[in-house]
Amino acid sequence: MPHTSHYRCTGLFDVLALGLKTLASEIRWGAILALRNAELRQLRKRLSSEYCNLGRLHSQTTAGDAAEAAEADLCRRQIEFYEQEIDFLAREITQARTLFVQNRLHKWGLSQ
Repeated sequence: MPHTSHYRCTGLFDVLALGLKTLASEIRWGAILALRNAELRQLRKRLSSEYCNLGRLHSQTTAGDAAEAAEADLCRRQIEFYEQEIDFLAREITQARTLFVQNRLHKWGLSQ
C-alpha cells in the first residue's frame, strides 16, 4: 500500500522549503547518530578490554588462587553488563530513529 499524506505542495517554493527542512532534519539526525555510535564504539572497546583481561586471568589462574578467581568473576560480570548495554543502545538507536521520523512527520503535518 503506497504511503499517502495530507500535505499538498502549492508550488516550487513549497517543495524547496520541504526539501531544505528535510535536509536540515537529516543532518541533525546524522549528528545524533554519530554521537550514539561513538558511545557504542567506546563500549565495544571496553568489552574487548574485559575479554582480554579475562583471558589473561584465565591463563594465569592456579587452582587455589581465590583473588584471581574473584577478579575473573568480576570480569565476567562486566562483560555481561557491556554486552547488555551494547544491545540496549543498538535497540534504542533504532527506536529513536523511528520516533524522530514520526515526530518530524507529525510536526510538519505530513502524517496520515
